[in-house]
Amino acid sequence: MALDKATLKSDLETIFNEQADVPVHPHTDASAEGEEPPPEESKSFATLVCDAVDKYLAGIECAGYAGATVNSTTSLAGDDGDPTQKIEPVPPVTADKFRTEFKARCQSHYDSHAAQSFSSCAAELQADLQTFTANKSSAGTGTGTTTAPNTLDLDAAFDKGIAGESHSAVAQEFADQIHAVTTATSHKVNAFTVGTDAGVGPDFGGGNLE
Repeated sequence: MALDKATLKSDLETIFNEQADVPVHPHTDASAEGEEPPPEESKSFATLVCDAVDKYLAGIECAGYAGATVNSTTSLAGDDGDPTQKIEPVPPVTADKFRTEFKARCQSHYDSHAAQSFSSCAAELQADLQTFTANKSSAGTGTGTTTAPNTLDLDAAFDKGIAGESHSAVAQEFADQIHAVTTATSHKVNAFTVGTDAGVGPDFGGGNLE
């Protein structure tokens, strides 16, 4: 697993191309209670975009556990942590708050027939990324804290469309913005265990998302 900006850009470009006639149409795509989710072809633009962002975020990982460990039963030294064994969030990070705000901005655009600012989406993506607190590797599990920047600028992407640039250019800027924020986000491991061995600080591992 790893962040894949190229696939995010490709997915977004496909969405923009297919939704060109109604680029932010917010038609209802929620299924009724007890029914199956709607098929891809009936989902709204906003939902498809957010699904692409979630697919991208599912690749999040970072450097693994670092430092020595001590066996919790014998208090003897255990195996050292191995930063090359990547860790990933548990559960995977999803852009839930971002999704709600992005869909709301799309709805406002559709209702008003006027350009809307998407700047409020920055804080929501920041909050979503910072839900990464539990982690796991192929060897063990841990907990930590995540710090994300509030620098997402989706207006930079949509302004390209307003200026008459291609769907490809808009998709590239959108993907660049999401990727820049995500890779500037850092996860610090505060504690971890590998089998019966507990990590000993002060450096427990982690690093920028990748």
